[in-house]
Order: sequence, then C-alpha cells, then structure tokens
Amino acid sequence: MSVMVSVRVRGREAQVTARQWSALAAFEIRQQLREPLTTLYALLFFLLAFGYTASGAVELVSERGAVAKDSPWALALAFGGLTAFGQVITTMVVATALLRDVALRTLPLIATSSVSPRIWFLSRLAAALTVLTLVYAAMPVGAFLGAWLGTGPGAQSAPGNETTVATNIVTYLATYLRLTVPTSLVVATVLASAALLTRRILGVLAAALALVGVWQLALALIASEPTRVLGALLDPFGNAPVLVISASWSAIERGEREVALAGLLLWNRLLWLSVATLLGAFAAWRASWPEPAPAPRPTVDPTRAWSDERLDGQATSALKALTGFTASWMSRDGGWRVVTLLAAVNATLNGWTRTPAVASGETILLLVSEHARLFLILLATVYAGELLWRERDTRVDALVDTTPIATRTLALGRIGGLFVAQLPVVLLLGAGALLVLVGHSVQPVAALGGAPRDGVASTFAAWWLFVLWLPFAQLTALALAVHAAVRHKVLAHLLLITGWVLAVVLDRHGATTWWYRFAEPAALAEQGVVAWGALATRAAWWSAISAILLAFTVTCWPRGQRMTGVRSTTSAAMRATSRR
Repeated sequence: MSVMVSVRVRGREAQVTARQWSALAAFEIRQQLREPLTTLYALLFFLLAFGYTASGAVELVSERGAVAKDSPWALALAFGGLTAFGQVITTMVVATALLRDVALRTLPLIATSSVSPRIWFLSRLAAALTVLTLVYAAMPVGAFLGAWLGTGPGAQSAPGNETTVATNIVTYLATYLRLTVPTSLVVATVLASAALLTRRILGVLAAALALVGVWQLALALIASEPTRVLGALLDPFGNAPVLVISASWSAIERGEREVALAGLLLWNRLLWLSVATLLGAFAAWRASWPEPAPAPRPTVDPTRAWSDERLDGQATSALKALTGFTASWMSRDGGWRVVTLLAAVNATLNGWTRTPAVASGETILLLVSEHARLFLILLATVYAGELLWRERDTRVDALVDTTPIATRTLALGRIGGLFVAQLPVVLLLGAGALLVLVGHSVQPVAALGGAPRDGVASTFAAWWLFVLWLPFAQLTALALAVHAAVRHKVLAHLLLITGWVLAVVLDRHGATTWWYRFAEPAALAEQGVVAWGALATRAAWWSAISAILLAFTVTCWPRGQRMTGVRSTTSAAMRATSRR
C-alpha cells in the first residue's frame, strides 16, 4: 500500500514539475516572440541569406570560385558563417531569457514559489532554444527564395520545376538541421550556463567571445597539416570540418556532392554536443536561488569625490579624476580583460601559423592586425554602450545627475578614460606582433620596408599608429555616436554589426575608395617604402570625422533623463545585469 502511495505521489510531483516547466517555457517564448527585436533578428538572417543566393551582391563563402551558391557545400559554409555572425543575436536571446527576472527584479518572487531553480533554468534554456530555432530558420527560407526568384549565379532552381524545387528544399533543410540546429543548441547551452553561473551579461559576453576565439583558432589550425584534425574538431560552428573534408574535392564535387554527417563533421558535432550537455548538466546541478546580498558600503562617497574642494569649480581636475576612474574601471573589467586576451592570443597565433616560409615584415604585421580587428570591433561596439549606460546599469544615474560636474566634463572624462584604457590593448597586440617577427627571423631592412631609411622602428611605428591604434579609436568614436543617437543598447549593437558586415561586403566587391571606407587604413608600404603620405591623409580625414562624431556624442550625452527610444525587456536585462 505504501509503495502505491509513494508511486502516486511521485507521479503527481512529476506532473506538477512538467506543468511548471511547460508553463515557464511557454511564457518566455511568448515574451520573446512579442519583442520587436526578435522579428528584426529573423529579418536580418532572411535578408542576408536571400541576398546571398539571389545575386552576386552578397558573398558569404570565400574562394568559392565557380561553385554555385546553392550547392550543398556552399550552403554548409554559408550557414556556418551566418551562425557564427549570429553569435551576438544568440547572446541577446539567451541573456534575455536567463537574466530577464534579474533585470525586472522578479527573481526573489519566483524563488519563494514552488518552482525549483533547476526547473526554472531548464525551462528558460528550452525557451531560448525554441526562439533561436525559429530565428535561424529564416536562413534556409531566405536562401531558398533567393535561389528560386533570383537571377544571380546561385539561382539554379527554375520556377515551376517541382522536382528541382523539392530537391533544393531538402538540401536547405538538411544543411539547416545538420549544422545550424546543433550549433544553436551548443552555443545556447554554453551561454545559458554562463548566465546562470555568473548572473551577469558580461559573463555571457565573455563566453560568447571565447567561442568566437576558439572558432578563429580552429580556422588557423586547419591551415597546417599536423594540426588540421585538431582544428576541425575544435570549431564550435562547423566550418572547419567542412573545409577539411572538402579540401581535396574538385569544383564539380563541391557543386554536386553532399556534405554528409560523417567523419570529422560527425565527430565535431558529437564532441561539442557532449561538451554542451556536460556544461548544461553542471549548471543545472549548481542551480540555486541567489542569497540576498547586503547593501554595498562604498569606500568613497561619489558625491564627496566629485564635489570636494579640489574639484569645486575646477573642470580640469574633475576631468582628470573622471578619466582616471573610467580607465581604471575598464582595465579591471572582466569582460574587457577576456576580450583583450583573446585578441592577443588569436592575432599572435594566426600571425605565427599563417605566415608563409618567405614573408616580409609588412605581411606579418598586416596579418596580425587583420586577425585582431574583429576583437577590436567587438570592444568598440560593446563598451561604447557600456560607457553610456553605466550610471543607469548601476542605478546611480540620479546621484550623478545631481552632482555639480558639467555634462560636457562628465562626457569628456568618460570618453577620455575609454581611450586611455585602449592603450594597453594595442600595446599588447604590438608585443604579439614583435614576437611573431622575432620568431620568423625577419631581417630589419629587407623585410620591414625594404629601404635603408625605413627600418624596423619606423615601419613598426607606422603600423602600430595608423593601422592598429587609430582605426580602433575611430571605430570607438563611431560606436559612441551610434549609441548616443539610438539610445537603445541592443538596437545600436545590431546597427553597428550590420555596418561591419556591409563593410566586409564592400571590401569583397572592391569598394576601397578611402574617403568613404570608415577607418580603413591605406597600404602600409609602397614599393618597399612606408607610405607616410597616404597613411597620414587617411588618418587626418577619419580623425576629423571622428572628432565630429565625438562632439555629437558629448552634445547628446544622457543626463537628467532616462534613455529614450525603443523599450524592451531585452534592454532592461542589459541595463540591470551589465555590472562587474
């Protein structure tokens, strides 16, 4: 009798648990689907995939040659690249699902209910996976419609040809299910685990950037025969194993042969699914409701620090104090340190492994800066928003608004601190470049300039100043202006990232006119001599544009009012959780 009662009780508990899980997951899915940004995410993927197969204006697969855009091989690489590009969108969806209750301060209310933290975590993860599956489904839909309606090189399907259309639908769906869905599962689980364990948006961003760093490292490893298998297994997005498997294929095979889920691709998927499963299980095991934290007791009163006699009426002293405080905050921030380290490691490893046996120093330096550029763009994009939103994220905006410091001084101090914090980043990248140069035994004159008057010091200085640091600072100025104009962190991020993608498209189509390619440096050397004139001209032009953008940012610096613009729970999650 007792056994039957126990079984019934456990059955009822299982039913209650299942109802709680499904109710929480369904609620989160409805909330996400009501977000305008979710529709924007899907529209972005649809347009990119549609443009890729519809015409030659959008290219997602490098060195494709004459292979059709809608071939299984090209679709596999295109979908893998789009999923990697969608890392920011994946981050926002997962962060919203896992940090929504923290942002809205409803987590203590849920903690007092009968819902266990494990069920809460698994339901939010399931909701995020469902939303991501729907968002990424826009890729095969857009690619199919583009190939069906377009007239570009990827348009192989003729309207009315039911056999060809049906075959292509299977190809698109198979590629989506084989690569995109497992990747979404892996990435979402890793990011959700980071969100649960850190309960901070910067923890999620750090995990997302770590995955991007591993992806870049994998692509660098497959360039060398001894590390090719390791690189194919390390790629969380699936591009590397596809490239390794198809390395020996002819153009005809790449146009017709299926990319089967076997060999290195299968082992890659199994490896990352296992990693995600173990990490998710560990996070679910460690899931717990946070203990109420005591109110922090600041060691320095911000009001006293900003209204002290030393600063009263002295804008210069206030500007210096604010610059130092902001630079210190940036340099101590965990996310900033993680991205900086990833940038240095990725750029140095790629410079070391991808440098040909016979290469000039100019080639090595440009290789290092090329592989650091993605991380510098991410730093500029993410932390421009963090800078403008800092007071509101930490809930001290009312205190700051009442201080006697002028808004212009406050803005200039914050921006100046950000630029000061960037110096260690470019210095570390410069040290990595020097390490690669020394490791490859580059000769000073022959390799770094080729002319006696352009030795190691002058060429390296030109590269560090005009190719590495100035574009980083100018991109930061652009990011700050976009955030100040839009006044919505997630939307500004999407606009900026869309702009970076557009810049890549323009570059691939030869649009290199210097006066409209923002922060794009000139060639480092011309005929063995450092191109000081061209470098200085571009630097002066884009520095002037950046100065105008910074002046706009200072004028629009938010103070005395809440950030306006599109409001969403995503922005609430970002505001309340992006703190150290």
